Amino acid sequence: MLAVAGLALATGCASLPACPGRGGPRWSEWSSPHFRVLTDVEDEQEAETLATQLEHFRAAIMAAAWRDVPEAGEPIEVAALRSWNEADVFLAPHVEGSFFSYLGTGVVVAPTTNQVARENMLKHEIVHALMRQLDLDRNAPVWFREGVAKYLAMTLYEESSDEVTFGTVDMQALRLVAYHGLYPWSGLWTWPADPIEQARLEATSWFFVHYLFNHERERFQRFQAGLARAKDAKRLWVQVFPDLATPDAFERTLGRYSAGGKYAQYKLLIPRPHFGIATRPVPDAEVHALRALLYWAAQPHNDDASVLMRSELAEALRQAPLNLRARMLERLFMGENVGDIATAHALTATYPTAWQAWLVLAAAHDSRHEGKQAGEALEHARSLGFRDHTATPTLPNVASPY
Repeated sequence: MLAVAGLALATGCASLPACPGRGGPRWSEWSSPHFRVLTDVEDEQEAETLATQLEHFRAAIMAAAWRDVPEAGEPIEVAALRSWNEADVFLAPHVEGSFFSYLGTGVVVAPTTNQVARENMLKHEIVHALMRQLDLDRNAPVWFREGVAKYLAMTLYEESSDEVTFGTVDMQALRLVAYHGLYPWSGLWTWPADPIEQARLEATSWFFVHYLFNHERERFQRFQAGLARAKDAKRLWVQVFPDLATPDAFERTLGRYSAGGKYAQYKLLIPRPHFGIATRPVPDAEVHALRALLYWAAQPHNDDASVLMRSELAEALRQAPLNLRARMLERLFMGENVGDIATAHALTATYPTAWQAWLVLAAAHDSRHEGKQAGEALEHARSLGFRDHTATPTLPNVASPY
């Protein structure tokens, strides 16, 4: 009990600052049409600029890449932490940012230390979040998800101009490929455990996708469109690319691209979006619930995360027993108190338009073997935006090279 109490008191110490109620930095939420930025950055101008940049980047990606994909109804959440030291509490070793996916949605986690960090991390993770939100990564292999994310993350734009450039060379990835060589074809389909191998895989994936965009756009589109229905991504690849389905063919083709390929860039004129941003202070209970969720995701690489998660969750529920994020974590992720039907009904009464509340109610009915009521609650959750899968994947449509 003393050990648990000590960890509970340590929550908000060490690498994490104290919560706002105990003198820590205040948290704020910045809501735009497609993002909810939750941050402990206290400079309001910096926080608003970040929210604006995310909207501009999303507009560029959607117009240039996925203009035919239906709009998603739910904003992407971004936990923008004010320092590397703080972000490292939740991120795996050697990881600079992440997108934690759950229940058809998710949250991007990254520090906001400077503009370079945003360019190198946030854009990459936002692409991952967009692919998940729009259901464009269903059945996709590792190299596809990472390669497309790195390719589109290199999109360049200026807030004062309508011109957008994408296909820009990722020089760090290019140097990594040149120095270490291509990652083996057979290994591109699974995520390695070693951080160095992860970096090699990401660099090779970017290089491969860059080649496919420039030289195999039509077949690449057929491959992505087929992923939604594919039971085996490797078999689909062989069907679409029979001439590029062996290690020798892969190395020979990309070897030629490395030696003399033209790394084309593309330009489009995309009007800057016009939108408003709303802001509000984030109460302590919501801060604790968000931290609890991030600790839940950090459990595979943080030995203390499980206990710290429970500490944060307990404090969130002490302050706000009907905090929706906290109850969702408790019941849908941790599988605890699932059958408490009274609290589940109270959540749907408090948050009648939130699919998460109805999903908690569906789980409560299901745990009580009340199949009809569980089905009705689940259908209501779907009507409010809970999705298994929606949009059919389509390849980004690109302009002609200049």
